[in-house]
Amino acid sequence: MVDKDIQDLLKEIGIEMKQLNHPSLTDLTPEQCRHFYLEGLKFFKTEKIKIAHVINRTIEHDGYAIPIRIYAPETEGEKLPILTYFHGGGWLFGDLEKDDNLCRMFVKECNVIVVSIDYRLSPEWKYPTPLKDAITSVKWIFENAIALGGNPDRIFLCGESSGGNLAAATCLKLRDEGHKLPMGQLLICPALNCNFETASYNAGYAYNLTKEKMQWFWNHYLESPDHGYDPYASPLLVDDAKGLPQTMIVTAELDPLRDEGAAYAQKLKGSNVPVTYLCFKTMVHSFLHMHARSPKAKEGLNTILHHLRIMIDAKPLPVR
Repeated sequence: MVDKDIQDLLKEIGIEMKQLNHPSLTDLTPEQCRHFYLEGLKFFKTEKIKIAHVINRTIEHDGYAIPIRIYAPETEGEKLPILTYFHGGGWLFGDLEKDDNLCRMFVKECNVIVVSIDYRLSPEWKYPTPLKDAITSVKWIFENAIALGGNPDRIFLCGESSGGNLAAATCLKLRDEGHKLPMGQLLICPALNCNFETASYNAGYAYNLTKEKMQWFWNHYLESPDHGYDPYASPLLVDDAKGLPQTMIVTAELDPLRDEGAAYAQKLKGSNVPVTYLCFKTMVHSFLHMHARSPKAKEGLNTILHHLRIMIDAKPLPVR
């Protein structure tokens, strides 16, 4: 059963959408989807967290400038860990503003530098372009970590939903290229497989994310259905997960993506990758953005921050 406070919030959103005569997400064009997403942000607004430094800039690569936002606390000169963040939004919507306050929270609660990546979106830019932007950004962060005030040996990746997909796929690609790997990755309610026949998909959860919506997102992301079998698009399909960094995977009990997150945790464990797996009861997809309205969601967010601090403070693992 869904958390009552979240249920009330989703009901409130549903009533307003009905009053405004908003069509179903899957009946929208991508541009309409982005417009309605901006309208819906008001339901999740919280007081902006103040931190010392916020800088917007771009990463120039192959004729394109990838927008990024760098968040940093006040320091005494120490080189801090860097958390690279990829927002969610079905690879189709979202920007640097979407999870701005979450990035600020990571800085405040974990004493890290956060670099948020505004990767290109589908369907204008289909797979693998968003992933290429993610990989380019992470390589740039490794190269410029010291200039950013960070420690190049303590770089982490984090992403939610489709952003979790990009974080996981980036780790796979870096490993396969023989590149230096992040020290760890946090995958929050990640989309990890273009397969809609899991128990959590077929349970018919009809909260803020449904099977039909995910099919719609994947159809916009992939140029061809065959790309869904590529492990860099569907990281759960990777044959060998050996050598990946320590990983924390967060899922929600009532999220259609729950089972693929759980399966990826098991695959990593089977390859001797250190894994922390957290599944939050009564929660739905993207529940951490509902923490201002739901004490249970706030409790879950605090638990995630606690485990993230542990991962960030851990000693680097030996190369396997």
